[in-house]
Amino acid sequence: MLTKENLIYLKEKQIILDKYIIDTKKIVVDEKIIKKKIIAFLVEVSEFINEYRAFKYWSNKPASERSIILEELIDCVHFIISLGIDINFDFLKFNNKIIKASDVDSWSINVYRKALIFEEKFNSESYSDLLDEFLSVMYILQITTDEIINIYNKKNEINFNRQDTGY
Repeated sequence: MLTKENLIYLKEKQIILDKYIIDTKKIVVDEKIIKKKIIAFLVEVSEFINEYRAFKYWSNKPASERSIILEELIDCVHFIISLGIDINFDFLKFNNKIIKASDVDSWSINVYRKALIFEEKFNSESYSDLLDEFLSVMYILQITTDEIINIYNKKNEINFNRQDTGY
């Protein structure tokens, strides 16, 4: 599970990326941009779910390779950390409730629900609830902290390169 120190590390990396995007694109972070980030987070969650394929009861096709699933998950991590930054969430005070979701389907619905509650309330408590629920996927898929940090760092570099190449 990600520790407070891991979350602080991700936050510091995300602050640099967010600032680079804001400066490069000359964006003013306001309510409209924050809503777009919440939508982007939900889209990335959906892309993760789509690659995992557990909900596709009608299909025999297996889940995508773990590397693809984790890359989609890391896109979610970028946005959820960025949203925490937007509300000045104190990651040092985050006490992970260690929600052990039983499966990706239940996790998916709970993450959507908590993301919409966060969008409505837009406060630290609703963010903490969303982050708790989101991080529970690490238990379901037995994702290690090292996997998250390593893939985040690789994707972070890609995101910087994308900004430099007109993405």
